[in-house]
Amino acid sequence: MRMNITIVPYKLPESVPTPKEECGWIALHDNKAIGWNSLLFLSHNTVKFANAFVEKEYRGNGIYRMLWDARWKWCQENLKGYDVITYCLPTTLNFYREKGWSEGHTSTLMSSKI
Repeated sequence: MRMNITIVPYKLPESVPTPKEECGWIALHDNKAIGWNSLLFLSHNTVKFANAFVEKEYRGNGIYRMLWDARWKWCQENLKGYDVITYCLPTTLNFYREKGWSEGHTSTLMSSKI
């Protein structure tokens, strides 16, 4: 199925952001947000790829890749020399490996009720 998807940025900084600031990209289909990702600015010239999501009914159409490519392109144009980190679910590990990323360490999600 061929869809008309538009990727739009939000809150992109015009100058060096302070730590913990966040910006990102949204995938729109018929003016409906169907996916997004974000970029979190950490300290010491490090950014984190965070919060990637595509609505279930739109998955498998390359939207995750479109969002990733928009974020990566902006980083390459605006953040030369920065380090970038991310945490991956098993479903995205191979995607990052194919992009030439290397694995750091494994973390485990812990949960509790309050």
